Amino acid sequence: MDSFFRKNIFPIWTYCNTCSNLFFDYLPGTYKTAHPVMVTGFDNQMILGYSSRNLVSKLDSVLRQLDLPVVKEPGYSTVIIPAIDSLRHYYSKLLNNPDFYGCGKYLAKIKQQAAEKNLGENDFWMQVIDNLIAENTEYQLLKTDKQQSGNTRDLQMAQNLQWLATVKYPTEKIIVWAANAHIAKYADSLKDDPGKAITAMGSFFTRNNVLLKKTYILGFTSYEGEAGRLGFKNFTIRKPKSDGFESWIDKSWNYAFVDFRNFTERSEPFYLKGLGHNSFFKKDWAKIFDGIFYIKEMYPCKSMK
Repeated sequence: MDSFFRKNIFPIWTYCNTCSNLFFDYLPGTYKTAHPVMVTGFDNQMILGYSSRNLVSKLDSVLRQLDLPVVKEPGYSTVIIPAIDSLRHYYSKLLNNPDFYGCGKYLAKIKQQAAEKNLGENDFWMQVIDNLIAENTEYQLLKTDKQQSGNTRDLQMAQNLQWLATVKYPTEKIIVWAANAHIAKYADSLKDDPGKAITAMGSFFTRNNVLLKKTYILGFTSYEGEAGRLGFKNFTIRKPKSDGFESWIDKSWNYAFVDFRNFTERSEPFYLKGLGHNSFFKKDWAKIFDGIFYIKEMYPCKSMK
């Protein structure tokens, strides 16, 4: 398991010393108990080890088994499959790959033909096809419209999470690990361009009232210290505004938890470092997060050998 984690979860997590206990002690340890923790993903960035080696060949096998018309096209093996495989690369390499730009129309054709072959919308491979379509769209937009590119990713992540919660694991308790900016019930427009909305995965996901009632979204905030992901430069966290949420917490407490669900009926906008350790936004945060975990002093990851 530890080898699989290292090769298939981004190294900003698996090579971070503060995550080592989770990945290499706690999670593997649960498999020695009667209640192991199943690990699955919901991101549509299917570019790491296992996907790079196996995704396209397995998809090819499924399409041939379904006997889709596309597999009989002259360029199927020489153009279409390489185009889909080009999505396994990082964005910088995609820009120089001519196959990448034709990928969207091939995937749309495959989805249509798969549906005509009665591959249901809840089928795992239909979900994979949808992820590939979203991945291609996200990368295509990255250079021209970063907001819409990000929304495309968050929408697909929400749909993946919904599939996991309602199709794959409908009776299980699910813990979702992601950044505040993804899990928040957050939707807003840029001040300098009201036409460009930013919508987080949590907002897309909880638009389903059944899922909303079953979901608790826990955000994290900090008072001071340093932050930084592996491979990125560490930075000093800005202290909160004097009238911000973090300033209301007793300074002698290293940690605190506030359940916002006690306040939603009478909440109003206030400052919170809910996105990126900054108090830039005065929002009704009690409706964006269900609760907040407060950390007085943040510290960054250190790389494990």
